[in-house]
Amino acid sequence: MGLRQRLYDGSPVWVQNLAVTAYGYQLKRKRYGTGFAAVRRQIEDCRTWSATQIREYQDARFAEVLDRSFDAVPYYRRTFGELGITRADLSSLAELARLPLLAKDVVRRHGPELISHGVASYWVQHTSGSTGTPLDVHLNRWTYQLVHGLLADYERHSGISRQDLRATFAGRLTQPVDRMTPPFWRYNHAERQLLFSAYHLNDETLPLYLGELRRRRPSEIIGYPSAISTVAEYAVRKGLVGDVRPRVVITNSETLLAWQREVIEEAFRCPVRDYYGSAEAVVFAEQCAQQAYHVNPLLGVAEVLDQSGAPALEGQLVCTTLTNTVMPLIRYEIGDTATVLNTPCACGRPWAAFTQIVGRTDDVIVTPDGRRIGRIDHIFKGLHGIRECQVVQESPSLVRLDIVTTGEFTERDLLLGNIRERLGPEMMVELNFVDRIPRTASGKFRGVISRVRKEEPASH
Repeated sequence: MGLRQRLYDGSPVWVQNLAVTAYGYQLKRKRYGTGFAAVRRQIEDCRTWSATQIREYQDARFAEVLDRSFDAVPYYRRTFGELGITRADLSSLAELARLPLLAKDVVRRHGPELISHGVASYWVQHTSGSTGTPLDVHLNRWTYQLVHGLLADYERHSGISRQDLRATFAGRLTQPVDRMTPPFWRYNHAERQLLFSAYHLNDETLPLYLGELRRRRPSEIIGYPSAISTVAEYAVRKGLVGDVRPRVVITNSETLLAWQREVIEEAFRCPVRDYYGSAEAVVFAEQCAQQAYHVNPLLGVAEVLDQSGAPALEGQLVCTTLTNTVMPLIRYEIGDTATVLNTPCACGRPWAAFTQIVGRTDDVIVTPDGRRIGRIDHIFKGLHGIRECQVVQESPSLVRLDIVTTGEFTERDLLLGNIRERLGPEMMVELNFVDRIPRTASGKFRGVISRVRKEEPASH
């Protein structure tokens, strides 16, 4: 734990709220400051584009990405040269399939070689992705602001403005996990955002969570479906349906399961909308009222491929940036799967669409003090030497980390500290170094497996 975190943890709540707000203003300037007006105009314009206009835009942006890749990105210059691919071979996105796939492991091992010369990074995104594989992705200003602009635009079309109060359930630690004294939320005044901890949810604390939601009446609840559905299930169980009634619940970062949607809609009496994005900033897909996922045409192009690499209606999701010339990821294997919607969507949008995108379908970890934690991959962010890791809860008080390293792994204490910050001191942690981690029958990686209990609640 760093000095800044220790200072935060040791401060009174009102000081923590000021710290959260100060950081919120910093992010707000970065996301919506200089240059964002042009980003917003393009986001608004693209909703009126025809299929022809979309193709023209994407071909032009793809050409810019290719020019930068051939001219200034060492990895692509070498790889394309070895394969005999020249710039003249690629006139439009129609030739995209001629390029090789880019695996996560290649990005991890050759990250510096994928950064283009002569262009400064505006933001470095640290992510573990859905496979627990740590990655650092460098973004230019346009891409970084576009990602946040697309979410803001999706919220706006769901009835939420930037002035509305939103309640967020995400992976930020508002306080140490073993500090079970309320409040379990902090307030970011900069963006009118209540930040709720996803690490302190149990039967003793849920009345406090629901009570704060009832008191503050947020217009939007957004975040991990595993955390939001835990609050919703409690509300249904206690007969408090409709006491909190936001205009919309927007879920992200995990696969939204059917039972989660059902219990959230029952508890909060509002529509649930889901969107799919990636920390690598190569895709943004928003769910329409028909529950189809429409890929926004500005940020990237998405392909669905079978195991042989051929186009398919169902298979692995492969994405190509159309904007990030700092670190262009071309035909990037994002690690998730998708099913193509091969008929026009009833909403009338001419964007590429999926009936489903399957990302994190992890189990929930239940701590000795009864907290349910639905996502744990934050423990890997910033670590080096880990290829991938699977978290297995063997008993109510024991978690095992199956780790595949890249060779020498020297950050054992940091990893243990990260997981204990989130699971608490009563949970025993065992590190198990393995050669490989098995996949499911469909080839998916499961980040968290629980042998203790299923995450789906009892029927009500």
